[in-house]
Amino acid sequence: MRSITLEKWSDIKVPEASAYPAAVTRDHRVLLIEEDLHQFNGVDLRTHRGDYVVKIIDGNEVTQFTATDFPFVPDRLDLFSDGTVLLVSSICWREDGWVQKNARRYSTDGECLDEFVLGTGLSALSIDDEDTIWVGYHEEGVFGNHGWDHNPVGSAGLVAFSKDGQIRWEARKYDVFECKALNVQDASDVYFHYTLCSWLVHLDHFKEIRRYKIETPAYIPQLMMLDSETMMTAEYQSDYVRHLTYENGMFVTRECFKMVDQSGHALSGKVIMRGNELFVFTETGIYKKNLTLDLLK
Repeated sequence: MRSITLEKWSDIKVPEASAYPAAVTRDHRVLLIEEDLHQFNGVDLRTHRGDYVVKIIDGNEVTQFTATDFPFVPDRLDLFSDGTVLLVSSICWREDGWVQKNARRYSTDGECLDEFVLGTGLSALSIDDEDTIWVGYHEEGVFGNHGWDHNPVGSAGLVAFSKDGQIRWEARKYDVFECKALNVQDASDVYFHYTLCSWLVHLDHFKEIRRYKIETPAYIPQLMMLDSETMMTAEYQSDYVRHLTYENGMFVTRECFKMVDQSGHALSGKVIMRGNELFVFTETGIYKKNLTLDLLK
């Protein structure tokens, strides 16, 4: 197996529990919640309140703020172009005429500026360069759960919202059973992978540029496109990335690359892809690599 060498981007060590909800922003900073969110498994998310420390990491520089008296457990997050932070829970309850607002926008001073509903069953979330919020949903978001037994917000599988939570676009034409992967760098480069049948779609301002078939056995929770016929994928916890090429009308796996540091030591940990940037969170720090076609030669 060939290897890809990543450079150490930050000496900050992120515990595995904190890396679980970590996100990479469009400008390739890291957002994370300091707390171990697993401690809240089993709590009643309809009544839960807590304080959460949000960290913004740029190399070895860290800024942070505290979201106090937060009314749910935030496990999805990203940055708007003005520097405000979106904190979202992947679960949203609805009952007896009441709908939980599971998205909040915060200033870096810890002030809540807005709150709105993004629905339940979130599988992915990203904000593009025009501040459109792209949300992918897994099965319970598409078909309903947590009180959403009719007209769930995520029934289209992928939904684009305005900065204040108004629906701008829905992926109704694609019959999405579950959004498996989402990579959003700009409004002109939105890629999403969905099932039942395994498809990849490239959108430019909500318009389809191309739709690709992917070999059904391929497990693709994260992806990036190096060109129109070259894809790299990774699992969330991994020590390698996979290279796929478009052949005979379908993306198929060509080879796998192990991830190593500049000393040749294997890297393993939480993996995040955003645009063409690859981030790996390890016990010794955060590693980063911009993936290009040249690396595959």
